[in-house]
Amino acid sequence: MEQYTEITWPAEFSELKTIEKLLKCEICYDYMDTPVITPCSHNYCSLCIRKYLHYKTRCPLCFQELFENQLNPNRILEEILVNFAKVRTKLHCLVKLNNNSIDSGINQSETYLSQKSNQGSSNSVTIEATDRVNEGADEKNEKNDRQSNNCETSINSNKLVKNDKLLENNANSLEVKNENKFKSCPVCQVNVPEKNMDIHFDNCTKREASIICTTTDKKRPQLPKLVLNLMKDSELKKKLKEVGLPTKGVRKVLEARYQRYCTIYNAECDKKNPRSAAELLKQCNNLEKLEKTIEPLPLNMRSKK
Repeated sequence: MEQYTEITWPAEFSELKTIEKLLKCEICYDYMDTPVITPCSHNYCSLCIRKYLHYKTRCPLCFQELFENQLNPNRILEEILVNFAKVRTKLHCLVKLNNNSIDSGINQSETYLSQKSNQGSSNSVTIEATDRVNEGADEKNEKNDRQSNNCETSINSNKLVKNDKLLENNANSLEVKNENKFKSCPVCQVNVPEKNMDIHFDNCTKREASIICTTTDKKRPQLPKLVLNLMKDSELKKKLKEVGLPTKGVRKVLEARYQRYCTIYNAECDKKNPRSAAELLKQCNNLEKLEKTIEPLPLNMRSKK
């Protein structure tokens, strides 16, 4: 994926930092591009793991034996990556706004409390005077409240008895309803909550129809993994010619050329909309030219004219 600027998440939002770490490839340490999942449930960039498997046929994290034909595209994770990349800057802005609002709220509360304390000292004298006047009235009100409370308690006790009976009846009715809560789907025979049956049945029939459609849609086949050491020069050149690669050069150059193209091509097959073979051939030729400028080949490995 494209490069993104690093974001320092606050300590109280450490979960976002964890999510960001989980969405990064453990080989290139950037957001995964076309993620693929291994049989050991680890995810990597399709191109990164394919290049790594040339070096060692094991998972980089758990060291379980791993081969290219065991890699499968992880479409759900790909959608999560795309959407998280879109909202990560918005989330960071919201986190900043949240922290600023908390700080301003604390400052406002401190000023409010200080003002209240000042007002309290000035009003303490008037409050004492009014309290003395109200003491006599409170004593009369207490006597009246006691008489009224005795009547209310007797009424409330009768209401509680009636409410207990209603609750028992409702519990029994809920138990009867819960027994008929699930229904079996006529298509897949799975028990589904009755309220979700209509949605499940519609999706279930759509899935059955989509299976027929998807079987007709053929995925672009990947190039086979060749044992280049056992192939003759003529066979290797024939394979290069089949995919559209140039056949000039010594043996090691031809092997590296085919291996480079095979890795890029198979990684591209994992994408929903893979690029054309012409674009991939152009990319391989550019990479080969770039490698020659960075590190010139010895005389015995340069292309023969």
